[in-house]
Amino acid sequence: MIIAMPRKPVFLIPILLIALVILPFPGGLSGQRSQAASSAVSMTLQNDSGVPATAFTELVGRTSLAVRLTVPPASGEPIRLDTVRIYIEPQADNQELPLLIRLEAVENEAPANEDPLFTARLRLPLNQPGWIDIPIYYLFDTPPTDIIISFWSEDVPWAKPPLIMIDDSTQIASNRNFFGQSFSAWVEHYSYWPTPEQVGYLMVRAELTTGSDALFTPTPTPSLTPTSSPSPTITSSPTVTSSPTATPSPTASPTSQATQTPTPSATVTPTISPVFYTNWLPLIRQ
Repeated sequence: MIIAMPRKPVFLIPILLIALVILPFPGGLSGQRSQAASSAVSMTLQNDSGVPATAFTELVGRTSLAVRLTVPPASGEPIRLDTVRIYIEPQADNQELPLLIRLEAVENEAPANEDPLFTARLRLPLNQPGWIDIPIYYLFDTPPTDIIISFWSEDVPWAKPPLIMIDDSTQIASNRNFFGQSFSAWVEHYSYWPTPEQVGYLMVRAELTTGSDALFTPTPTPSLTPTSSPSPTITSSPTVTSSPTATPSPTASPTSQATQTPTPSATVTPTISPVFYTNWLPLIRQ
């Protein structure tokens, strides 16, 4: 007597194998992807200690300064340069500084002799000593190992230049500070100063965003201040990407209160008390 047995459904085997592969991962195969896609990190790149000790006094004519900052390994990608910060002390009655700022290509840990990656012209408010934030929002094509920020003053030759502060470090690392003319003929720190071991880092920093958030240009959140005391503004060239300014709703009714206007995102943020003024002397290159 022959008993006929039903054939096993072969199509169930591939389905079971797929289920065994997916189950160990939380959320299935899409779990790790969504976690990676949502990760974003903000970081500050700096060489200086944050303590001003002396100052560069010769930001006149076509004198150019450049600072190399290193991006930590495995910072993720993409990478966006959001803000450049410079510690400046105004001189005389100068209330603003016309500045040309650039993002240089890097070659052998020094500014490359080629066109810059980014250029912008700005007018920086000089109300008091402190950090001045310059919005950039430049998205790198490939994650950089180092970035070099350079700038010069576009003020009239007879204007008294502001002081670019230098920190209290000694025997600093090489290929960090550069001094040039017209963004060329760069001279490294140890070849520029008579006693380079006693001179610290130029106080220039960069703020970056890495990860998926770097693909989107942030929209500044305006805060309201009375128009009777206007805040300083930074005027940039068309190459700087900006977001639309928030405007009042058309249905808003006028009132007798003072009109409110958004404060620009670039503001002077002094973070260090000026008690050091009695302790440092301006550097004069001999």
